[in-house]
Amino acid sequence: MGDDVYERRFTVIPCEPSEVPVAQECGQLLGRHLDGCRIGFDLGASDYKVAAVIEGKCVFSEEVVWEPGVQSDPDYHYREIISGLRRAASFLPRVDAIGGSAAGIYVDNKVRIASLFRNVPSERYDAVRDLLLRIRNEMGVPLWRLSTTAKSRHLLDRSPCMITEFSALRSDRVRPGDM
Repeated sequence: MGDDVYERRFTVIPCEPSEVPVAQECGQLLGRHLDGCRIGFDLGASDYKVAAVIEGKCVFSEEVVWEPGVQSDPDYHYREIISGLRRAASFLPRVDAIGGSAAGIYVDNKVRIASLFRNVPSERYDAVRDLLLRIRNEMGVPLWRLSTTAKSRHLLDRSPCMITEFSALRSDRVRPGDM
């Protein structure tokens, strides 16, 4: 698992507490952006939700049934996600940013381990690793995958348009590896 998450072997080095390196975590304030034209998404195990807002007002929301856990083709995941984002974008005069959530371990918007892609064979998993970067580049705007708590995920499940509102209002600090 160390190779999958850290791109190198995970090792534990016994040491005295005084020898433990200082933490090098930093946070980045995200959210509270109600201006402009934004898309939000939530990738779930049985459906994905996508929404579009203009100046904080929801103009489009959709919930789409999909089966990511049984799909072995990375292109299936790409096609599903990008088509939802494009549908949302069609309701906007432009897209300023995209934000959303998906369970798993993501580092710098790269998929490390995620149950959504559990059926993708290891020899094809590299196509999944850069999935969000590929989508960001194709859409031509900033894209962030944010961690969500169980409480916020419950809100997202109640209303597809809550996704974008949640992304816009989120004010807690997020570690760069969580984006």
